[in-house]
Amino acid sequence: MYKQAIIPFGWTIIILVLCGLPGNTFPDMSFWKLLQFDSAAHAFVFMIYTFLWAVAYSKQGQFLFLRRNAIFISSISGIIYGILIEF
Repeated sequence: MYKQAIIPFGWTIIILVLCGLPGNTFPDMSFWKLLQFDSAAHAFVFMIYTFLWAVAYSKQGQFLFLRRNAIFISSISGIIYGILIEF
């Protein structure tokens, strides 16, 4: 399990760092452009997160439950992770 989780774990850390950056480090944009870009960027980043974790869960052989429910578990964990980052 650990070997398959190296890349997804690294991506999880990258998300944490990027989402933790203060808003003034990004270029100044109008509110609506920022809202549209921000939503699309978050959706893209968390789609990659879900894909990487789903692949890692499906390739591991130790936990049958994770392998069978890889997409569901990675999707739910992505939603929970995104909510926790917002706090």
